[in-house]
Amino acid sequence: MARHYLDQLVVGFLVAAPSLVSASTFSTNCTLPTPSSTVVTSANIRGTFDILWSGLFTVFICIWTVQHLNVPEQRDGRDQGWRGDLKWAWKGFVTKFKWMILTLILPESLLGKALSEYVIGHHSLRLLKKNGRGRLLPKEVDNWTKIHCHYADMGGFALRTSTLRDDGQSYAIRHLVKEDIFILRERGLLASLPTIRADQINDMSKGDFFAKAAAVAQVTWMVIQVGVRSARGLPITQLEITACAFAATTFITYGLWWEKPQAVYVTTELELSTPLHYVDVSRNLSEISRASAFWLYRIFQHDGNQPSLLRPDEPLGNDSVWLDGTFGGLGVFAIGTIFGSVVLGGIQCAAWNFEFPSNIEMCLWRYASVVTVAVIPVFAGAGFLFEIAISTDSVKLDYVLNWTVRALGLVAAMAYIIGRLFLLFETMHSLFHLPPGAFIATWSMSIPHVA
Repeated sequence: MARHYLDQLVVGFLVAAPSLVSASTFSTNCTLPTPSSTVVTSANIRGTFDILWSGLFTVFICIWTVQHLNVPEQRDGRDQGWRGDLKWAWKGFVTKFKWMILTLILPESLLGKALSEYVIGHHSLRLLKKNGRGRLLPKEVDNWTKIHCHYADMGGFALRTSTLRDDGQSYAIRHLVKEDIFILRERGLLASLPTIRADQINDMSKGDFFAKAAAVAQVTWMVIQVGVRSARGLPITQLEITACAFAATTFITYGLWWEKPQAVYVTTELELSTPLHYVDVSRNLSEISRASAFWLYRIFQHDGNQPSLLRPDEPLGNDSVWLDGTFGGLGVFAIGTIFGSVVLGGIQCAAWNFEFPSNIEMCLWRYASVVTVAVIPVFAGAGFLFEIAISTDSVKLDYVLNWTVRALGLVAAMAYIIGRLFLLFETMHSLFHLPPGAFIATWSMSIPHVA
């Protein structure tokens, strides 16, 4: 009864907002079973809100459970009291919420980041195992795993260096990445590589098994639901297609980050064999980092080619990816992002011939789906060709092409974001203009799921 009134309340709100949807309500009344009935089957129809809740929950649980954020800034005894607790809790919430929204709009960027971390981590581990023999102790090399690479590139390892902080204290935490650790070890500033075991790192991970299991179960049910409806020739909603698109990118990202710790909030502090000031540490790192092929690139805060050196107390940015020297440096990240956009847009193209509230919306859906599939690959290919052209000795040509790439990038980004936002809007708008066949239920509704 309460659920019925809640549905009516939401429908009333939607009816009162004609700019969003013009809806009329059909109330379903089923015959009550006889007292002698022992098993009552579900109704052979599904309601608008059954479709809405299951679709929204599938998308939400995908963008929530896939987050593998870096180790945040360390509180380190600052801001004592309940006000400080609220301040740091709020900072953590804002960070995760921001990345959830980004994943909702650009899920392929997360896939590109995951692929970049997987490839670079595998490459670094292989080099360590190959070149570390004979130069490092065998137990150091054997102890280092892919989990250590991920934990290091999350900013999990840190040094407590002597420098003046904003709050007047004389010590600050210097977050490291794995390349920093290897440099310090080669120079003898670290007695050994971190001795923490992989199972100890996993113990710090707060990956919620129940949440992941629920995500897998819900996504599996959604795929079965869409498959059954397609096999029976029943209409499928745009929301269900969008949920399947998010599910596909989420599963791929999950696979690439399978060994990456999740929701780690504390660092593992390392001790230098010789105490050094922050400036001395930076000097030792920068001499090699500036000549290294590995550079950290901030996707949204890029300010030139800066090596992977962080300021005191500065955590590793969640938008940091590794440059690998191909396709303008962002080779692996670009490939992953392109692949993610093709998967996401390709699945949403499956709604090409679905019923829409109007022909204009159907055409816009088609255009937006094509834009989602094509813009990133085309721009990446054009950027690669421009990079080859820029390598000429003509300063004038270099200047023209540089601004051409910037202008095209801005246009492409705007077209892509507008297309993605329209797809999300139309996903919800079309839900209240479905054909009657979309409400026919199948046996998949009997499978446990959230509706």
